[in-house]
Amino acid sequence: MKTKNFARAGIAALFSTLFVLFGSASAAPVTLNLTIQFLDPSGSLEGSGQFDYDPVTGEFSNINFSAPAGDVSGAAFVTTNDTFAGDTRISFLSTSVVDLTGARWFDLGLDGSLSDLANGLVASLTGVFGGDLLCNNSDCSDTSILRNLAPPASVTLAVSDVPLPAALPLFIAGLGGLAFARRRKA
Repeated sequence: MKTKNFARAGIAALFSTLFVLFGSASAAPVTLNLTIQFLDPSGSLEGSGQFDYDPVTGEFSNINFSAPAGDVSGAAFVTTNDTFAGDTRISFLSTSVVDLTGARWFDLGLDGSLSDLANGLVASLTGVFGGDLLCNNSDCSDTSILRNLAPPASVTLAVSDVPLPAALPLFIAGLGGLAFARRRKA
């Protein structure tokens, strides 16, 4: 009788652990690489960087993208322009202050969905419009184009290590405990 109860408890623990591991999975933010050719009066210049994109929430984070200096000064983009950013549009600002007068704005419309890229449904995306802009007023509704994009602009998934699920060591320890208990009973 005790053996049956122990076996049932072990099976329940196993299914609970499997549910924790696989039943409540959600997509994590992915790191994306961005490479852009800018048309500058001095010639074509490459801008590049990375950012994280969460396909579930549609949020951008860890933005690290730079436009090189040419006839136009370079700029580092560090935050999202939430007014325009979305699943098919990358929109970054050079500052997070409220008054955007004089701030730089990088805007890139894409030929597809960042969620599709993050989920492996497409291999890369291409920019179809955009450029390096200067905000002329506090809310950036009036802008001047500093540089346009030169095709091709590409967004690709960065290769990164797959993290070990946090519950995996507990799962392995639980299996080991069940094996030890069963061996001890036998």
